[in-house]
Amino acid sequence: MITIYNTKCPSCGADLKIDHARRIAHCDYCGQDFPVEIENETEKAMRESMKRQEELRKEREEQVDQEDSWFWQALAANVFGLGRIGLYLKRFLVFLGIVVILLAAARIYALIK
Repeated sequence: MITIYNTKCPSCGADLKIDHARRIAHCDYCGQDFPVEIENETEKAMRESMKRQEELRKEREEQVDQEDSWFWQALAANVFGLGRIGLYLKRFLVFLGIVVILLAAARIYALIK
């Protein structure tokens, strides 16, 4: 299926000549070139497929974030009895774990030297 669009120059209103190989529309009257988006069925299918894959990736990321958030909120509410503060406790515990790992790495490095 071929779709035909108005091929008039936006600057002067003259007819444009479309160069499909370079994907450019050229106006012989004013000499301006304009980029033209030409896509065949394969390119269109690939673009739609990539768009759908990106949508699915975002949905999955949101789902994982919701599951992670739910887990830590439930842990904070049920185990610690702290409610929203438990989320800050989670961040602190992660930070503390990183500090411990860095200290251990520094000690190992000192022993190796």
